[in-house]
Amino acid sequence: MENLPFKILKLNIHDDCPQELIEPTQAYWELNEELKFKFNPEQIKNKFSLNTDVSRYGALEYETYCFSCSSEMQRTARSRGNLNGIVGYLKSGNANLKCNECKAEERRKKRKEKKEKDRKLREQEHRKKEESIERVKLAVEEKAWRRLTPFEFNVLKKCLTLDSFFKLTQFYWNKFQSRADFKKLFTALKNIADKDLLLLEYEFDHSLGFNKTINYKYIYQLKEKFEYDYMPEKEEKNIKNGINKDKSTSSSHLKLKLTKNDLNQHPDAPKYAGTITFKEEIIIKPNVQYTFAQWERSNNELYFTLMPIEDIENLPAQKRLYQEPQELQEVITEFFNEMGNNLKF
Repeated sequence: MENLPFKILKLNIHDDCPQELIEPTQAYWELNEELKFKFNPEQIKNKFSLNTDVSRYGALEYETYCFSCSSEMQRTARSRGNLNGIVGYLKSGNANLKCNECKAEERRKKRKEKKEKDRKLREQEHRKKEESIERVKLAVEEKAWRRLTPFEFNVLKKCLTLDSFFKLTQFYWNKFQSRADFKKLFTALKNIADKDLLLLEYEFDHSLGFNKTINYKYIYQLKEKFEYDYMPEKEEKNIKNGINKDKSTSSSHLKLKLTKNDLNQHPDAPKYAGTITFKEEIIIKPNVQYTFAQWERSNNELYFTLMPIEDIENLPAQKRLYQEPQELQEVITEFFNEMGNNLKF
């Protein structure tokens, strides 16, 4: 058949083929110009007056080529079905036969691509983990536990003191004795994690059809700086009565991470871009002197902070800083150096 990458080489007659079956075997494997068998098995039996199957006594060698490197390939069809399959595949127009060397190269390429994909996934997971730790560090620095409800605060306190997810669930199950009330624990854990104070681990439960919490983690700074004696019930009461109302719901400090703009394709595009949602009100007042600083962190990202100068610890109480510019400069420098040293991002 013209333009078909297929060539018959020879018919191999097996050594155990009886002499009287050689000719029937040759007829069994004979092809026409369309590469179709001339005789079906029944015609072979009738033509040679046979009552035996001759299909097992022969194998047809043929030649085709590798569609990748164009090298010649010699193969053997040991059955009519095998030969019909390869001919039909070549006629389909979708054939993509490959030699063993090209198949091996393709496997190596796929392994390399998978390795690279896995590496990128690991880097992505590592970057997400680093970003999570950064958020947790900021939450600890900002004492985000003061924004928790009394119940959530006590759950976080138990997380730190029990230091065991099993003991935590056991404690609250014994306390609630009700599945409906017990669910409050997991709602509280999620809210605490949303405020970046805990990192939760999940596992998909096929019987329930959703991810369930199986563990929690926290950074050691949280356990060290957590205010175990803090009384959220009293604070909540003060807020309701209008006392110290802005203490836990607003801040005069602006702290954020400037993330690198991965979509930076245009020459006028910003180097840093992203979105941010503040979890409390940030108050910046007019006619108040502020100081700001910026640190370069991992992945070429920046950490930026802005705060009133009067909030810096150890400023001389007896003088305004604008009256002592040199002293102010020294205090601010020392403060930010110490702060930057503690930002282990």
